[in-house]
Amino acid sequence: MSQRGAGQEAGDGRCANCASRYDLAATVGLADRMVEDFGGDMTITDARAMNVEAAIHSAEIEGLQVTRETRTDADSYIAGTIDSNELVDRVRARYGLS
Repeated sequence: MSQRGAGQEAGDGRCANCASRYDLAATVGLADRMVEDFGGDMTITDARAMNVEAAIHSAEIEGLQVTRETRTDADSYIAGTIDSNELVDRVRARYGLS
């Protein structure tokens, strides 16, 4: 298993030692489908919060650090002020990957 550089942020599309891409949108973008699947038992906000938590947890398990700036952007996504595409665009832009 490859080691990622300390401080490398989840969702930035880069891996310190390989060319693989961490796709944050694949996790956070599932909120709409989750709400459809669970019906009235889950709000879009609940689904977004669960998916952001899962994405952050997954990144941390792999040794990545999620910055305060990205957590702030994730909070905006959860609140519905930005969509998953905007969240990914902001993180990618932060690292010059736009």
